Amino acid sequence: MKNWYIVQSHSNFENKVAKLIKDEAEKLKFNDKIEEIIVPTHDITEVRRGKRIQRKKKYFPGYVLIKSEMDNDLYHMIKNIKKSKWFFR
Repeated sequence: MKNWYIVQSHSNFENKVAKLIKDEAEKLKFNDKIEEIIVPTHDITEVRRGKRIQRKKKYFPGYVLIKSEMDNDLYHMIKNIKKSKWFFR
């Protein structure tokens, strides 16, 4: 059964951590264990100097969400990725 897990990362490195997890899982053939890797964002519109600017804002800065089937190998693979601090559910 696949559950959602949270990986805490350094601030502003969420996308990099998500990409590193995805690349490492492909390299070690863990693709079947990981269903989704998400950095939750939403679009906002700001007015700066009289112009409208659209940008993405993170819902949970410093966190990456992973839906996966967890085992020891996957846990240690994610825990040893640079820029990720801890791993918990």
